[in-house]
Amino acid sequence: MDRAQRDDSLRDAQRKEFCDLYPMTSNEALKERFDLSSGTIQRWARELGVKKDLSYRREVQRKNAIGRVLSAEARAKIAAARQGRSWTPKQRVKTLQTRRERGVNRGERHYNWKGGRPWERFKKPEYLAWRNAVLDVMAMSARAVLANARNTSEVLRLIISSRTPYIRSCATNSLMV
Repeated sequence: MDRAQRDDSLRDAQRKEFCDLYPMTSNEALKERFDLSSGTIQRWARELGVKKDLSYRREVQRKNAIGRVLSAEARAKIAAARQGRSWTPKQRVKTLQTRRERGVNRGERHYNWKGGRPWERFKKPEYLAWRNAVLDVMAMSARAVLANARNTSEVLRLIISSRTPYIRSCATNSLMV
């Protein structure tokens, strides 16, 4: 075997090993292993038609993303790029499966649940009496304000300027009568 054939066979063995290692190995490790430049690594991959494995790429992206904080502009740009994309059937099935397993994030299952509102207290007669008394006082003051209004334009001014919704609604109703 002459020297050229020996170099070719060595190169073929090296390229076969390269094809086996490339999908799951970083380019830095390949540079050290084969003593090549990064440009040669990329050229060999292109010539041999090998690509990084999808699971390897995801792992690298996950490691690179940990601890990264995006600016508001970057988040807006990502959101704009994501806008209008539809889910694949596979994504829909996975989402539904996860919801079935974990349940819906409502009520007590929601992470921010604080015990709910105590609706029972709103049904108690003491509360209802107090609420009606407050509303009656507001109605009387609204009627008193409206009684002092000299004309329709003043009533309209009261409607616009009043910060109390109840006075506004009473004034609006008095205009309609």
